[in-house]
Amino acid sequence: FDKAYADAIIDMGGYVIFGTYTPTGNYGATKDKVYDSDSMTFKGKRTNAYDLAIRELYGEYKDNEKVLGCIDIGGFSDEMMSADVKAAYQKAVEDGFSADKAHSIANEKATEMIAWWKDYNHYYTVFSDYILPTLTDKVAELIRKIFN
Repeated sequence: FDKAYADAIIDMGGYVIFGTYTPTGNYGATKDKVYDSDSMTFKGKRTNAYDLAIRELYGEYKDNEKVLGCIDIGGFSDEMMSADVKAAYQKAVEDGFSADKAHSIANEKATEMIAWWKDYNHYYTVFSDYILPTLTDKVAELIRKIFN
């Protein structure tokens, strides 16, 4: 994706929503790097050339009224997954488990989530089902800007 695509869409009267890739799976070069068990935080947001270029392009276009926004799928997925793991920790603490046991329960939840990927780039439908409602809400929120 480069400026030519965004410019062509805008020149034809369309609107642009930039979007990044989904987070990376726990395979190959990212093995054991997509989740930090100490902080119970997912870090699968991609920083490859495409995602960096999309974020940079969005920065250049963000003030254009025909650019509705950028959906950082990897970023919001990391946030959602981290929040769910931390919620599992909090629930375990509230249920009376020790901090160590609660941490173990949270990390089991993270392990379950990590298994949603077939490999580095491909994931099972359980991940799609997980992020699709949020993705749809975020895109709808951006599209509403056209009508306001």
